[in-house]
Amino acid sequence: MRVDKSKTESTLVWSIITLPQRGLIVSGDSTGLVKFWDVSSFSLVQTFTSHDADVLTLCADYNGEKVFSAGVDRKIHQFSLLSSNGKRSSKWIHSFNRLLHSNDIRTLAIHESLHGSGLLVSGGVERSVVIQSVSQFQDGPYKKIVISQQLRNVCIHPKNLIFMWQDQSVKAWRTIDGSHKLVSKITMADDSNITDVSVNEEVSLMAVATSTAVKLFRLKSEGIKLTVTKIRDSDFDSIISGAKSVALKNTDLVVLTCDNEIYRFNVGESEISLIEELETEKISRVKSMTVGKDFVVIAGFDGIIEMIPFKGKASLMTRITPYPHLITISNKNTVLILTQDNKLLEFEVNGSESTLSAWSKRNSEFMPKPFVKLEDKPEGMFAENDSDRVWIYGSTWLCFFDLLQNIPVTKSNNNVVAGKKRARDGLAIEENGDTIDSLKQSQVDRLRHEIMVEGEEIDASARPFWLTSKYRPILAADSFGAESIVVVERPLFSLPGSKAFDLPKLKV
Repeated sequence: MRVDKSKTESTLVWSIITLPQRGLIVSGDSTGLVKFWDVSSFSLVQTFTSHDADVLTLCADYNGEKVFSAGVDRKIHQFSLLSSNGKRSSKWIHSFNRLLHSNDIRTLAIHESLHGSGLLVSGGVERSVVIQSVSQFQDGPYKKIVISQQLRNVCIHPKNLIFMWQDQSVKAWRTIDGSHKLVSKITMADDSNITDVSVNEEVSLMAVATSTAVKLFRLKSEGIKLTVTKIRDSDFDSIISGAKSVALKNTDLVVLTCDNEIYRFNVGESEISLIEELETEKISRVKSMTVGKDFVVIAGFDGIIEMIPFKGKASLMTRITPYPHLITISNKNTVLILTQDNKLLEFEVNGSESTLSAWSKRNSEFMPKPFVKLEDKPEGMFAENDSDRVWIYGSTWLCFFDLLQNIPVTKSNNNVVAGKKRARDGLAIEENGDTIDSLKQSQVDRLRHEIMVEGEEIDASARPFWLTSKYRPILAADSFGAESIVVVERPLFSLPGSKAFDLPKLKV
């Protein structure tokens, strides 16, 4: 079996699939042709010239009745097996095509279930995945998901330093007069990839964790450069054989090991000494660790959140359904929790006790509708330096909440659901026998106008909530310097032939 030859270059067959139910092979090649071949006779059955450029990928449904093709021209084409009088024939027709991608489509896949529903998934150079219905391919709804990283690899330090790590290397960048310069680079001798990096506030210590080891380094600024010296302690290496997360607070190091054990060390001049092992109360599998000034917040995969004071016992902070998504600690030493359904909670910590803050009681159940309806899930959250704002960001958006102001609750924004109730073992946190959800609209209106802090009314012109989506995919964001915020975007990347295929513009 041979495909058509091109006059200028060799023809390449980029993709082949089989249809065993029909006894067919389908091929897609560099001339833009989709060909159906008979397996028994090794002969060409049909050829389609639907594509304007190379066909890079093919897929078919389970019954072998629909075939989808895609490639350089950015279009997805559907071919259907023609039926006549209830009988199946071997004739195929070109049914529909859709243009949903902005660059080459490199792969297609179909997911089908016993209930008859099917999903067609496509992806390519633009680093986004498009999901659509197989049965409603021609005009059905679709969702485009931007591929973003699941684990952060950027540490933004308030003293104008940005640490980035990948594989076994860590690079430090310093911003000077609006530009950035590489000031240090270290490469780990360990073959394992780096899992986390932490730098203390004084920029004197840096901890680098991998799945097999945790290494400590001393940092010293010499001009714009940053010199790095390794701290060697064999006793410390014997205790810690790897970590999922590390955090440095002054000279204290908190380590979450790969075995879900939590240790607190003191980094001295010549040795690293163990202070204590922090034990959880109910959590066996730790999802995340957030370290404050004198306590640690631990979240489990079952929605339980515990607070462990230094040199104290763990106590249950709350159990959240749906599960906690992001956790950070504000400048006021309050714990901020963002749930999977974009609900922001604030807890005040007093010793081993934690209670819901006044702002959270008034506002957590009444999040702004634009925030709740965001398609891209939040990827990070941080508290602004010397401010009561908490910032949350996703792959293409950035927003803040002012924790000194109540979120306006009006009928127009429709962010209050009348008659809504929650089980008391869920997110309904009790206060004097009542839950947040039990507040009536009249009570909400009264609370909305009680914007008082230390007896002074807040400036009404200040925004309680703000959101923008004018960003390329965001890798990280955090406070930077005294009154600045830095946003690290993923740069535009280049691949051989990554320029999008030029399709004719339709004028309407």
